[in-house]
Amino acid sequence: MGRGLVYFNSGRGDISVPLALSSFHVFWNVFGQQVLISKVVLPPLPSEVLDNLSPQATFLKYINNLNLPYNTDAWDGYPADRERFLNSINTSSNNIFLAGDTHNCWAGNIANNSGIFKGVEFGTPSVSSPGGSEEFGELDVRPLEKAVTKINKDLVWTNFRNRGYLTLKLKQNSGQVSFIGVNTVKNKIFERSVLRTFSLNPKEKII
Repeated sequence: MGRGLVYFNSGRGDISVPLALSSFHVFWNVFGQQVLISKVVLPPLPSEVLDNLSPQATFLKYINNLNLPYNTDAWDGYPADRERFLNSINTSSNNIFLAGDTHNCWAGNIANNSGIFKGVEFGTPSVSSPGGSEEFGELDVRPLEKAVTKINKDLVWTNFRNRGYLTLKLKQNSGQVSFIGVNTVKNKIFERSVLRTFSLNPKEKII
């Protein structure tokens, strides 16, 4: 068997499940979950951003400039559990973490608190649910995307603007992740475009 797929309840449930990976003869370990395991903080937000937040994003006013996690309902909000989980899979770095309920595009490298590389993560954008571009009103979020990736050293890329999905293709010794954007979710006729593609290689970080 070339790859394994393990589901677990992030941050709140039984995180001993990945320990069973030692009984599998797999090359890639794929973890499917609903939230990011990446550490993500936001850069200081200027007043023109804070004054144009959507109602669901007003909480950002209270964590601005505090260097707190962007989403404490993700693994960021459970740092001890996150570290315990990552240390439980220390026998392999061919780990791929897939996050589904992120609403935005995310791609990054995962490390524990000691800086040991544990794998790569990809968060898929939503198809129709609002993302960062809606949370920040009519502002151009591209400068914010760049600032977010700059302040989070393990985060390689993010996109708050596009709705769509991602594809994952795995072979024995390689893989590829493609983020696909759609130009509309309001019509049965739509166009797709590739937003970003990442190559996967054993025990290597994405760039």
